[in-house]
Amino acid sequence: MKIRPVSLADAPALAEIYAPYVLETDVTFDTDVPTAEWFEEKIRSITPFYPFIVACEDGEVLGYAYAHEFRPRTAFVWSVETTVYVRRERRGGGVGTVLCRRLEELLKAQGVVNLYACITDTNRESVAFHERLGYGLIGRFENCGYKLGRWLGVVWLGKALGGHGDPPKEVRAAKM
Repeated sequence: MKIRPVSLADAPALAEIYAPYVLETDVTFDTDVPTAEWFEEKIRSITPFYPFIVACEDGEVLGYAYAHEFRPRTAFVWSVETTVYVRRERRGGGVGTVLCRRLEELLKAQGVVNLYACITDTNRESVAFHERLGYGLIGRFENCGYKLGRWLGVVWLGKALGGHGDPPKEVRAAKM
């Protein structure tokens, strides 16, 4: 398995990986499957500053992970929200762990300190996965979204990549 920066040519594979999560699960609150063009725009908006990576094997994209701005105010520049998705048939085989570990390395080198993950509260598998990576529960919103005929909440998990120095190091654009 190879981890590499995402490219615009990966957009159709990203849409294919994400579609079953949208259509068949409450893992995401998206209700409409994003197109390859939508993913191209996401890639364009994230990659100038934050890492966006894919895991590949034999030319096939197995999963992806990225970080993006947590909040738009300057005081939040040391914090990001992380996302990871793996082809459903490849879950449990270590792809997500490898992606997240590499993403953390890139973010730490960038100067990012705080990682946050927003997870549907019914998604115990993802919560447990993030806890194994060192994330801890920091907040909960009850019944904040409605999908698949029921109200769902979200939990926020967080992880610090390093100390909270005073002043903190400057955050720079990701280098792949």
